[in-house]
Amino acid sequence: MYDLADTIIAHTPVGAGVGIHLGTSREGRPIRGFRLGFGPLRVSLIGGCHADEPVGPRFLARLAAYLGSLPPGHELLTDYEWWIVPHI
Repeated sequence: MYDLADTIIAHTPVGAGVGIHLGTSREGRPIRGFRLGFGPLRVSLIGGCHADEPVGPRFLARLAAYLGSLPPGHELLTDYEWWIVPHI
């Protein structure tokens, strides 16, 4: 388990301007996210809901990069459909 976490953390996070445009914040900023995988089980992860908790968005950006680097047949992509919004 810790090996996988270390692998995810080692990935360079995806950039802020990358991903799917999901909407706009009240301040007019774009809300971007990532859809990865095509499995029957859906996982929704949202970070950055509280400004004083910076670890969540950073980890989710790295998780999106990690999942994006996997081969298409990997079980994390065939078993799950991931919706990741690193920062709201």
